[in-house]
Amino acid sequence: MRLAVFSDIHGNAIALEAVLRDISKQSVDQMACLGDVASMGPQPAEVMDMLIPLNSIFISGNHDEAMLQPERRNELGISPFVQPDFLWGLERLQASHFEFLKSFQSKVEINVTNEIQLLCCHGSPKSSTDFMHPGTPSDTLNRYFESCPATVIVNGHLHSQFHEIVQGRHMINPGSVGMPFKVPPGPGCPPVMYPWAEYAVISLTNDDSDGKMNVQVELRTVRYRFEKLKEILLSSSLPGKNWWLEQLAQPEFM
Repeated sequence: MRLAVFSDIHGNAIALEAVLRDISKQSVDQMACLGDVASMGPQPAEVMDMLIPLNSIFISGNHDEAMLQPERRNELGISPFVQPDFLWGLERLQASHFEFLKSFQSKVEINVTNEIQLLCCHGSPKSSTDFMHPGTPSDTLNRYFESCPATVIVNGHLHSQFHEIVQGRHMINPGSVGMPFKVPPGPGCPPVMYPWAEYAVISLTNDDSDGKMNVQVELRTVRYRFEKLKEILLSSSLPGKNWWLEQLAQPEFM
């Protein structure tokens, strides 16, 4: 089985287009989108229109939940600093887009073999707002993994790629399609983007030597049309477009 996993598009349809084109060349059996699809970027409706026809698993991120319940946006971790962009994107979605968001699931388990179960989620198996990574304290991971039999756990939310084995489980994050972080946000510190889009391909294959299943992960990066994204931003009324333009002004994006 080969599974393409992508996450955190955040309204960047130019990046999504490049990732989907790359996925089409990877001979995958299934796709999974781990959420946070339309908010923050300049192309919320365009992203939704690209996703709706896909034969994919769709997981609900905290931004997706907030788009369906905007009154809960603070509770769902939408920072006050980005709420103008969030609300701008919300106003540009159509009824069909909201119906599509309602079909997203909080998590999906895939039984590959008796030994391998794969779980897709956004933050953690418990919540879309949890931050789960290999450095998370063991007691917190134990709480997140409670009643979770999966040996492969794939999550988004962090905008940062990784694959590590922790407590005997594969922890995988495909990174972010539309907003991969070179520098994550912090108090008084806006994020800085990498000059690419990110996703992952997970291969689960039989090992003839011992009859067990191998888990192989390819963390992929894809360059895309930054000049086109710049043109879209310049003509957009997105409140936070200056941050995006500052990212595209980095030498790596030229």
